[in-house]
Order: sequence, then C-alpha cells, then structure tokens
Amino acid sequence: MARRYAKAFTQKYNEPALLDTMSAQLKEFAEVFDRAKILRAVLLHPAVDPEEKQSALKEIARALNASEQTAEVLSHLLKKGRLPLVKLVAGEFEKISNNILGRVRVEVTTAALISDSDRKILADKLTAVSGKEAVIEHKVDPSLVGGIVARIGSVIYDGSIKNQLKALRAGIE
Repeated sequence: MARRYAKAFTQKYNEPALLDTMSAQLKEFAEVFDRAKILRAVLLHPAVDPEEKQSALKEIARALNASEQTAEVLSHLLKKGRLPLVKLVAGEFEKISNNILGRVRVEVTTAALISDSDRKILADKLTAVSGKEAVIEHKVDPSLVGGIVARIGSVIYDGSIKNQLKALRAGIE
C-alpha cells in the first residue's frame, strides 16, 4: 500500500529537485509523527472533525517549512486514512526517488567514524560497484574492530576484521 502511494506521488511530482525536497520533508514529518503521541492522537482520533485535522496538519507542515507539494501529500494521506503509513510511504518515496535520480542508498558500517575525504573515496568506489550514485548512510559499530561493511539493497560486502576473524576461526576448527 505504501509503495503504491509513493509511486503515485513520485509520478505526480517528478522534478528532480522537488523529489529530493519532498523526500527529506516526508522523512522529517514521519519522525515527528512517530515521536509526538499527542499529534498522532489528534490526527487519528475519529471524533476530531476532519476539517480541524486538515487545519492542524497544515499548521504542522508550515512549522516544518514543508513545500506545498509535501503538504498536499500529507493532506491526501490524512484524507484517505493512510497517515499511519507515513513512515513507510516516506521510505518508499525515497527509494523510488533515488531510482528515478540514478542513486542507490548504501548502508555503511565502520568501527569508527570516517573522515569526509574517506567518505568521498568510499562513495566513489561504491558508485563504481553499483553503477549508480551512492548515497551513504553511515553507522558506527565498534564490535567490527576495523574494516567496513557495506549493504547495497540485499547485497552485503563484509570486509570487517570481525568477519575475517570469524572466517579464520572457522578454518581452524
């Protein structure tokens, strides 16, 4: 369901700059919606007048500096009773937008923070591997000891020392 909505929205608002903006704004709204219990309660409660819900949603969109198009998407989700899916819609919107824009999201995990220059080198290498512009989402996991783990879609490239030690241990046993 979320994918269907996201696909329809990316088809309607298909300008590259707009896709980037809307993707970030939908993600931001989804985070706020997820954290703010009172907001969720008001926007989802059946006893609250639909016009009041729409008015409240417009105010929230304005407070988040959301574009008119993002506000329209949120309004549509509210009207159709799909606002609880906003986090999933935002995720699917990002995936579809990245695909349209020739990008791929890469989850990179390292044992320590990496510098901006190393991040650029890594992005270039992952772009070459994937054939699409790599957009890196960086996480730190000290248990890796060293090295890197990169996930592109369902493919995992594990060059961590932790994995190499595990392989070495398996070879000894």
